[in-house]
Amino acid sequence: MTVPFAAHFKLSTDMSPKTDEEMEHMSSIPYSSVVGSIMAKMSDTVVGYVDSHFAGDLDKKRSLTGYLFTLSVTAISWKATLQAIVALSTIEAEYMALAEAVKKVL
Repeated sequence: MTVPFAAHFKLSTDMSPKTDEEMEHMSSIPYSSVVGSIMAKMSDTVVGYVDSHFAGDLDKKRSLTGYLFTLSVTAISWKATLQAIVALSTIEAEYMALAEAVKKVL
């Protein structure tokens, strides 16, 4: 059966209610509320995306840098700009884009 958990979450019968009090307490909590709370907690992480486009500027031959950080599904920080210097390779352009994003994180 598919469950809305990340692969690193492991469930066991040891986690289920054992006493009558625990069972009564859990019976008063709607299933959708529990699943919603778990999913909300799982999604409250900052996710970052970064990319570059080597020599994307046709006039100056500079690469483009872009990054985006999200919290849940909301964009909280982003930038798209030309890199300050001309990159000599795709990997150098990617490295400079990553460095910009890491500076923002720090």
